[in-house]
Amino acid sequence: MLDHRDTCAKNVPLPSPACTVVASAGMGCEAPWISIMANVLNSRLHTARCIFATFYDHEAKKVQGMCQDHGAPSTLLESPFYGGRSRTEVATQLRWAVVMCRSLPLQ
Repeated sequence: MLDHRDTCAKNVPLPSPACTVVASAGMGCEAPWISIMANVLNSRLHTARCIFATFYDHEAKKVQGMCQDHGAPSTLLESPFYGGRSRTEVATQLRWAVVMCRSLPLQ
């Protein structure tokens, strides 16, 4: 079942799905992303997969760091569509995916 929610507010109650996909419209403003990441990561099942899609690799690396801070190791994948292009190219919609699978339980 698909569910659409505003996850920017603090402590938004979310279901605990087996898979969550979060697409970035750009991480130019970090403050909302801290709440979004915390809400998604804190609501996930221990074995859940979360996928965060971003435009740029610096955004993806930031998301990866946030996942790590929440005890959630992840893998960074690049869309094959953008393969071979410069990492600094602009307007690369959803070029990067940070895929988080199994993780440590949250305290």
